[in-house]
Amino acid sequence: MSIDLRSAQYRILIFCLYLGLPGIAFSQCMSYEVSLQEKIQEAASVFEGKITSSHSFWNEERTLIYTSHTIETYKIFKGKPLSYQVEIITEGGIVSSDMLEVNPSPNLKTGEIGIFFADESAVGEPGAFKQN
Repeated sequence: MSIDLRSAQYRILIFCLYLGLPGIAFSQCMSYEVSLQEKIQEAASVFEGKITSSHSFWNEERTLIYTSHTIETYKIFKGKPLSYQVEIITEGGIVSSDMLEVNPSPNLKTGEIGIFFADESAVGEPGAFKQN
């Protein structure tokens, strides 16, 4: 009895896809697109600005890493007037050799200009948030 190698490889590929697709499909269902209108309604502040600096730090319990981004504000579209510079805190970052990646999460880089949608707990004056 001879085994057709091509047929065996095909069956293995189908079996692997069968096992892997439910996990892929499930993970894709975890996030959904939010309309611009919804983002504007949910945000306490909407503003344009440039990221001037970023640094990561541990929380007090050393269980989470956060990144502080200092943003030079150009224009406020929604919310109370902000100072010239604001600080936005995002989850995730790198401290020494430790890294925490949070998905979905914005990938903010120093020098980038953008429009920011933020809730009140994520925005403050530079240095307003306790950092370790």
